[in-house]
Formats: sequence, structure tokens, C-alpha cells
Amino acid sequence: MHRVILFTTTIVIATTLSLAVGCAGPRNFENDNDKLRRTNLELQDQVNQMQAALKQRVAQIDALEQQLQQQTGIDPTIAPRLTRITFGRYSGTIDTNNDGRDDTLRIYVKTLDQDDHFYPARATAVLQAMVIPTPNNIIDSNNNAADNNADNAPRELFTHIYSAEQFAAAYRSGMTGTHFTFETPLPDSANLPDAITIQLSVTDRSTNITLTEQMHLRIKQ
Repeated sequence: MHRVILFTTTIVIATTLSLAVGCAGPRNFENDNDKLRRTNLELQDQVNQMQAALKQRVAQIDALEQQLQQQTGIDPTIAPRLTRITFGRYSGTIDTNNDGRDDTLRIYVKTLDQDDHFYPARATAVLQAMVIPTPNNIIDSNNNAADNNADNAPRELFTHIYSAEQFAAAYRSGMTGTHFTFETPLPDSANLPDAITIQLSVTDRSTNITLTEQMHLRIKQ
């Protein structure tokens, strides 16, 4: 009897173990799926948190931009652009060799944006010097009014073209402020007038807009 019970118990245990081993595969597979689901949920939670943080950051930036515009009146979405050029106060002709005669034209140019701030323009330029007759400079050697002939018509002394590289090389910043300095020798001639008109045309490479400024200068003879 004990042998039958022992045999029967042995069969039951063996059957249970075999069933346990047989069920091990599906149970592990289910556990793997649960881990994947848990990982996906954790990743989704992280993505949701990042998206919420990004929206909050964008809202903060928008609020700061509105506050800046209210305080300064400047729209931060409008990029600075070249809108005006001016000559510096010390622009003019100079005597570089101390012989008593001006021999060099040196001009200081400020490039300004729409808010009148200095704008570091990437540009090309054309500098022209002209003689434009006036009642004061059409008097002949005998102090008589000259005839209205071709000699009294406006005439060009020189034209100097600055490439983009030369324009960039003219950039200066120091105690006198930030500007561009252009320098060119005057024609070596005894017939230089007492006054000239210079014209500078600057073409902004980013907008292709050309701005022009003129100035009248006296020449020391």
C-alpha cells in the first residue's frame, strides 16, 4: 500500500514539475511583454514631460519678448538693416607730408540701422570727387568772371571703387568710435581747386540697397 501511495505521489510530483516546466516558457514571455509595456510607458511619460517643459519655455520666451518690446519699443523680430550713412566730423583733406598742401582725402563713415545704431555693413562702395563750379570758383586769374564754357562744367577728379574685402578692411573701432575709414591720395596737380564735392555710394550686399551721401570740402593749397 505504501509502495502504491509512494508511486502515486511520485507520479503526481513529476507531473506537477513537468507542468511547471512546460508553463515556464509562456510565463517568461508574458513577463517580457510586461517589461516592454512598462518601459514604453516610462518613455512616454518622459516625452510628455519634455513637451510640457518645452511649451512652458516657449511661453516664457514670448512673455520676455513682449516685455522687451514694451520697455524699449523695439520689435525683436525685426532684424537690423542698413538704412543710412553719415560722414564723421573729422572727414576731410589732410596734409600728410607737411608741405603746406593737402594731398590726401580721408573720410570717416558711419553705417546706421533703422534705430540709428551702428550697423556692421557687408558692402561695396564707390567714392567720387568732383569739382562743381560755384560763383566763388569760376573767377579767373584777373578776378573776373569766367566765361560759361566747358571749363566751368562739373568735372570729376577721381573715382575709387572699394570691393567687399576692401570695405571690410576699412572697419575701425576705438576711442573715436566705430566706423569705416576710407583714404585716397588727391591728384598731384597744381590745378586742384579750392573746394571739391565728394560723393560716397554704399551698396549693402544683404539687401542690394544703395545709399548715397555728399559733402563739400575745402582744400588747403
